[in-house]
Order: sequence, then C-alpha cells, then structure tokens
Amino acid sequence: MHKGNEDKKMITKGIKKKTTTTNNIPNSILLIAYTFIVPILIVLVRPLEMSIRQSLLLACLLLTITWWTTNVIKKNYASLFLLGTFLIEGSSTLRTIFRFPLSSNFFVIACSFLLSQGIVNSNVANRISKKILNRYGRTPYQLIALSFILSFIINFLIPQPFSRVILIAGIYTQFLSQMNISSRTKEILLYSIFVASTSTSMLFINGDIVLNNSALEFGRISIGWIEWAVNMGLPSLLTTLIMGISFCIVFRRDLKESLFIEPEGGWEGTKPSDKEKIATLIMVVVVLLWATETYHHINSAVVAIIGTLAMFVCGILGWKDVKRVNIDLLLFLTVAYAIGSVLNESGIAHIIYGNLVNIFPKEYSPLYMLIIILTVMGLHMVLGSSITTLSVAVPGLIELTKGKMEAVPLVLLAYIIVNIHYLLPFHHVTIMIGAGEYYTTKTVFRYGLVQTMIVLMVAFMIYIPWWRLIGIL
Repeated sequence: MHKGNEDKKMITKGIKKKTTTTNNIPNSILLIAYTFIVPILIVLVRPLEMSIRQSLLLACLLLTITWWTTNVIKKNYASLFLLGTFLIEGSSTLRTIFRFPLSSNFFVIACSFLLSQGIVNSNVANRISKKILNRYGRTPYQLIALSFILSFIINFLIPQPFSRVILIAGIYTQFLSQMNISSRTKEILLYSIFVASTSTSMLFINGDIVLNNSALEFGRISIGWIEWAVNMGLPSLLTTLIMGISFCIVFRRDLKESLFIEPEGGWEGTKPSDKEKIATLIMVVVVLLWATETYHHINSAVVAIIGTLAMFVCGILGWKDVKRVNIDLLLFLTVAYAIGSVLNESGIAHIIYGNLVNIFPKEYSPLYMLIIILTVMGLHMVLGSSITTLSVAVPGLIELTKGKMEAVPLVLLAYIIVNIHYLLPFHHVTIMIGAGEYYTTKTVFRYGLVQTMIVLMVAFMIYIPWWRLIGIL
C-alpha cells in the first residue's frame, strides 16, 4: 500500500514536471509574440505620416529596444537583427552603420578591457585597495567613504568600471567576512561600491571608457582629457560628495549596529613585485599620454594599443586574456552608435522631433532645460540602457536645440542624467553587474528615488551654473 502511494506521488510529480516543461515553451513564445504587437501597429498605422519604409524601420528599432530591455531575446541576437535591418533598409551607407568599428573609440574600448585585466593580473589594484581598507576601514561610514576614494584612485589604473567594481567588491567581500556585522549592513557597504563607480566615472574622460566616449560620439563632438576635466571635474566632484552624503543618510539605520574588528594578519603587506611595478608604469604612461593628447597629437587608440602590446611583451597579459574583450558589448555598441545616424538619414528623426518642437519653449530658459532633462530621464526609464538612451536622445535633441543651445553642454547634460539616474538595476550596466549577487533591486530602488531629486538639484545648482561661468553655455 505504502509503495503504491509512493508510485502515485512519483507519477504525479512527473506529470507536473512535464506539464511545467511543456508550458514553458509556449510561454516564452507568447512573450516574444507580445513584443511584436506595437511594432506591427506602427507598420499598419504609419504614425506622423511616415512612409511604409520609415514605419517599418521604426518598428524594427522599437522591437529591438524591447528585446534589449526585457531580454526575451538574447542581446547579441537582437543586435544582429537590427544591424541586418539597417543593412537591408538601405537608406544609410556602410560607413554610417559601421561608424563605431571604424572609429578610434572601438580600439580604445577593446584595449581597455585588456589593460584592465593586466592590472588585475599584476595585483596592483588589489594591493592598493587592501592597504587602504586595512588602515582606514574601521567603521561602516569610513568604508562608504573608501568606496568613493578607491573608485577615484583606481580610475587611473583601470579605465573600465566593470573591472573596477568587480575587483573592489571582491576585496570588500573578503574584508567584511572577518567582521561581526549583519548581512544587511554588508549589503549596503557593497552597494556603495557600485554607486561610487557611477559618480566618480564622471570626473575624467577615462572614468568610463565606454559610456563617456559613447556620449561624445553620439553628439559628434570632440573633447580632450583636459577639456573634459575643466567642464566636468569640479561639478562632478561636488556631485560625488552629495551622493556619498545622501547615501549615508538614506541607509543610516542599516549602518548603526555594526562591530568592526581588526582583520587577521594585521595591517602590513608584502613588497610590490616586478610585475606590479611594470604594470603600474605602463598604466601611468598610458594615462599621461591620454591626458596630454592635445599637445603630442598621438591618437588615444594608438596609445591604448601600444600599452596593451607592452603588457603582452612583459608577460603581464597572455593569450588567454584576449577572451576578456567583451565581443557582445562591442556588437551592441556598433548597433547603438548607428541608431542616431540611421534615424537622421532615413528622415525619421526629422519627423519625430519636428512634431516635438512645439513642446519646447521658443527661447532658452530654465523651463527649456527642465524639459530637456525630463525628456532624457523619461527615455532612460523606458529604454533602460544608458547607451541606447544616449543614441536615441542626443542626435535628436541636438537638432531640436540648434541655435538655442550648444552641443557640448547638451551632450554632457544627457550623459550625466543617464549615468547617475537609475531606479532599477537595468538602468545602468555597472549597477546591474552587482544586482542579485551583492544587493537587491529593492535597495537600488530605495536610493534611486533620492537620486531623481539629486539629478535635478545638481543639474540646476551645480553643472548649469558652472558651464555658464566657464562660458560653454
């Protein structure tokens, strides 16, 4: 009797498992089918008197953005779909579509993955971080401050935020495992690393080699290392301080009850190895050459390639490290960079922004700036990806604001918004890296609500007044 009941349970369990497996396939297909509803309506309705060709292109773009946002289709497959659409549609030249792979930014970004890995391999950043943590990380508030300080220091060694946050988070995790603190306090301290990376990335042009250069590329403007530091350095430093203070205030209750103890092994470390010294020298030379490009005129891509080759020659990088170059990201960037140009050359951007022009005031004013900010914020909340938002918003806004606002402050303003305004992890790639493993979506949302107000405050009280003072606005 007992055996019969067991068999019955096993059969029932098997049926349930089979039913679940069977149901999963239609559900995934159904989700993909739902993503076609709006694009099909666009083709049928042909809004704003678009031609069939234009409405079809717009439909494919919205379909791809939906796939990017929801992940119902893998990002690289979605990217290939849109790339194929651009090639078949035929309104844009190959040079326009492949503008990113043909640019120096492509080589700078690709080499930055390898340069970052070289620094990780050599143990330089690890040594710096541990030494500072062991000496100054005695309280939760000190550790939050160190998240921002370390992000700033390692900016000069690793021009790639993904590698920075993963490295610092690993060091923090090991350090915090020796402390008598709650899991909630540990979560907040780890989250501070990722928040710090977003704000400190704005201080220098190589702070986020992908997003910073992408913003300039979408705006078709050229800014050197020194010019970026003048335009963004001081206001971004003040913004970083505001974000650090607000972070401590928002999570103050989670940081009260903590007991920090001296980690095992004391506070001293070993002497730097030859590999560490060589890697540090290479990165110092690379950063200095990037910073002084205006004077010596050696292209930043050439500097990055030479620095990468030097690390290979010195044995800091090996062929196994080549896989650290994120091919999926480079494919995504190729498509994202092409979006604005394709929309312009196909006439879609002119139609859309021609209808939006009535929303904007006739003259430049605080209200004018507020509408720009809210437009970019709204697009970012819907599109999710910072890169995608910039690729869609920047080219169109430049056309809309022509004659009323210079491209440089417009591009920098849009960049600031997408970089420090995130309500959910998918709104920022760096934040998404740590979500789930180090902190929850609820934690991101809690601070994200405060960041919405911070973005408006720093835009109107810090960045815009500063740009007026230095004469770019």
